Amino acid sequence: MLLFASRRRIKQGLKSLYSIKKRVSGGIRPVRTKNGQIRYWDFQSSPLGQLSDGRKYVITMAVDVTDRMAAQEQLRVLSRATDQSMSGIAITDRDGVIRYVNKKYTEMTGYLPDETIGRDLNHLFAESEEANYLQIQEELSRTGSWEGSVSNTRKSGERYWESVSIFGIRDESEATTHLAVIKEDITEKKRTELKLQNAIERAEIANRAKSDFLANMSHELR
Repeated sequence: MLLFASRRRIKQGLKSLYSIKKRVSGGIRPVRTKNGQIRYWDFQSSPLGQLSDGRKYVITMAVDVTDRMAAQEQLRVLSRATDQSMSGIAITDRDGVIRYVNKKYTEMTGYLPDETIGRDLNHLFAESEEANYLQIQEELSRTGSWEGSVSNTRKSGERYWESVSIFGIRDESEATTHLAVIKEDITEKKRTELKLQNAIERAEIANRAKSDFLANMSHELR
């Protein structure tokens, strides 16, 4: 039965159907099924003709669109999630052609969607990383995924470091239909690591110099 509709409203709706001249949409309405479930039906009505006594024939068809609406809502949620992600996301088709990038990707790289979509996967990497990109392709072909850190260049020419994860998106038959590329800017992390490494090296040099000095002093005292 239709929810949120009184018998009077239902009768009025049925009466109005007999005046239609062409196919009309009754909209999507919630319906309670026999087992108590709430489903959503899309109603469409069309006039069929008129009998000699003046009575009119109208056919009304209802299509259950509950699953379609749920799938559409899931897509909307996924779209919002990727757009609001703190990681740069790019999705390619099975041939490695970029079909989607999110807002964070544009913020990281400086490249707008229309400057990226339709380009090859190697557009996501700097030209100086060509040799590394060939290794990435080999790893993707062999295992279906790759993860690592690379040096890249923003549209402005600024160099930066990023961690990259690439993996295949599979359909119900386990066939890879797309590739997902997740990128995170790790430039500050790399700078911190470099400073720490330099500090360790300087400390080691100082320790060696101290050891050499003490060894020389000991030798002279003898």
